[in-house]
Amino acid sequence: MAKKIIRVVITLSVVAVAGLLAWTYWRSYLLYPWTRDGQVQAYVVGLAARVSGPIVEVPIVDNQPVARGDLLFVIDPTDYQQEVDAQRAALAKAETSAALLKLEIERRTPLLSQKLISLEDYQILEARYAEAQSDIEVAQAQLALAELNLSYTKVYAPVDGYVTNLVVTKGTYVTKGQPLMALVDADDFWVTGYFRETDLQHITPGKRAMVRLMGHHNEPMEGVVLSVGWGIFRGDGAEGQNLLPMVKPTVDWVRLAQRFPVRVHLLNPREDLALRVGTTASVIIMPDEVALPDAPEAGALPPAERAVAEEHFYEQTLLKSESEPVAAPAGVDQPALNAAEQYPKVVLDGRGDEVVIAAKPQRIISLAPSTTELVYALGAGDRLIADTVHCKYPEAARNLPKVEGFDTPNVEQVLIFQPDLVLASDITRPATVERLREVGLNVAVLPSLGMSGLMVDIDRAGMMLGEQEAAEELFEQFSALEAALKSRWSREGAPPRPRVFLAYDLRDNYTAGQGTFPDELIALAGGENISGDMEASWGQLSMEVTLERDPQILLLTGDTQQPVEPASEEQLASLREDERWRAVSAVREGRVYVLDNALFNIPGPRLTVALEALSDVLYAVASDDSQ
Repeated sequence: MAKKIIRVVITLSVVAVAGLLAWTYWRSYLLYPWTRDGQVQAYVVGLAARVSGPIVEVPIVDNQPVARGDLLFVIDPTDYQQEVDAQRAALAKAETSAALLKLEIERRTPLLSQKLISLEDYQILEARYAEAQSDIEVAQAQLALAELNLSYTKVYAPVDGYVTNLVVTKGTYVTKGQPLMALVDADDFWVTGYFRETDLQHITPGKRAMVRLMGHHNEPMEGVVLSVGWGIFRGDGAEGQNLLPMVKPTVDWVRLAQRFPVRVHLLNPREDLALRVGTTASVIIMPDEVALPDAPEAGALPPAERAVAEEHFYEQTLLKSESEPVAAPAGVDQPALNAAEQYPKVVLDGRGDEVVIAAKPQRIISLAPSTTELVYALGAGDRLIADTVHCKYPEAARNLPKVEGFDTPNVEQVLIFQPDLVLASDITRPATVERLREVGLNVAVLPSLGMSGLMVDIDRAGMMLGEQEAAEELFEQFSALEAALKSRWSREGAPPRPRVFLAYDLRDNYTAGQGTFPDELIALAGGENISGDMEASWGQLSMEVTLERDPQILLLTGDTQQPVEPASEEQLASLREDERWRAVSAVREGRVYVLDNALFNIPGPRLTVALEALSDVLYAVASDDSQ
């Protein structure tokens, strides 16, 4: 009897242990959705020839890493160079024909007034001259197209990456549009895990994840969920959906839950870990409890989960005010918050939106050159973690990671950097700013509209970044310069302000009108903008009005070594060949100057240098004319 009781007890104990294990596994599965159906992915750029011809040079090998701008291959340029030469000759012929007709018109104009030739013949001559002008434009367009095709004979890497599937070599004849190789973008790898639709309720953007690669199973990596797919392609579904990802079910005769792609960004993967597109990965979604401050004793947490808990705790702390302290979980260090007594702050940005700055920003992204320069000028450049490809000053900005897009940046890419403050400018579209805020990013717009707007934005940025003293110093520099420039032009004996024309496009006389930033800069520097009364902010000033107002100084824009430098001899010679520009005082006297685009078109701290240099030029010209 005793043996029978013992057997029953043992059986019940085994069943109880099995039930407990099954319940634990079931609860863990609900809390930790996981899948072994995951892959490492990256953006793959398909490279194809834009012109046809035999390849004459391939300076790369398959699977070679390349940097953006590296030469990949060269197509024989002989035919395309000949086409360029032919089009140049055609343009020269068209210009000669037009010049001859123009001379003929000039010779016959006095004859018409004396009625020595008929009006009909004269009008036919004018029509032929107009047609010749059109022929010049056609020849210019054909030359531009020929030069463009010639440039296409050299193919460069559009991104940093790895050459893959190289199937061409020297002598291979390629056809326009023919795929030749793939370039795996090295700047961004992620993992896509395919989860059952029944698990998606536990998976949202921002959730932490644990990723294991098949070849590195003992080396778990942390990740964060970026997005959850909104659709998959099914062969028996509606037509026109084949652009959606295709996810095959594992068993065809059982009605299975569909699997949807979940994109997971890897947080700080090992630098020596070679990530390859298609590598098999397992993904586990971590529950919120692991990352919350009231988690179990952190000493019991695995190292990877403890790191997730620390990072989440820091985020929670930065979102609390001083009156709402957050207790750190055991095993997680209390973060040292810089200047905590000054935060939180609510600042109105340049578009009138409230921006809550919970703590001194430590991870800043700039979406414009002006905001990048401002951050560095305020002494916060060490906290700038990314900017755009257009941010080229100071030199340190060139080495920062880059965010794609300008007025419409890549939202997912911005999310990857996990910034605590994103600085945008007036070029960033309101809809883009709203989208960035919808995904939880703190965005402040600094439009710097005019000099007064720039001064206000310097103060705003100083408040947000906790650099009020540096902001005050910048404000004092601008105020001192503005006072000095006003004094220079208003003192007794000062020369009259010179007439200035700023031309962005000499062909169309495209310029800046009243109230624009360049118009304000010209006025501050001491000039009188001849297009300052133009109705439109930006537009074309007719050549007749330009000749009538006869600018004393002509300003062009370009890339220069100095803020303002004299135009080259070639530029001056080209202007003097045109009889209209030859009649303008600025061209006749050789007072044509080139402005540095990076200084005068970026409303940033370096405008003090630009204004002072421009004022020196204007004052020297005005002084010469007054003597």
